[in-house]
Amino acid sequence: MPSFVQKRDEAPVPIAPLAQHAPVGDVRDVVSVKVVDGYRVRLTFDDGSIGEVDLGDLVERGGVFEPLRDPAYFAQVKVDGELGTIVWPNGADLDPCGLYADALPAHRAEAS
Repeated sequence: MPSFVQKRDEAPVPIAPLAQHAPVGDVRDVVSVKVVDGYRVRLTFDDGSIGEVDLGDLVERGGVFEPLRDPAYFAQVKVDGELGTIVWPNGADLDPCGLYADALPAHRAEAS
């Protein structure tokens, strides 16, 4: 069953499921983010792990993610320390568990 993102006064936008989440108790916060190329970001997590995620598919989803199509807007990504994840000025954010799994696929395979 797909998840949905909905912005006030807009129809819900289906989103593809993220990669397998990290096991319970293995939740990692994002502590730094850097745009490395296009829609690719390098993430550092609170356990010291560093990985990259291509978010190119994300910008095609529309809704709250539509402004991210503009590379200059996408580059405004920052870490929200309270949420432990990356956010954009319009409030769009991503699940840190999914980011960790996508950025560090070897860790995901070890946890299986």
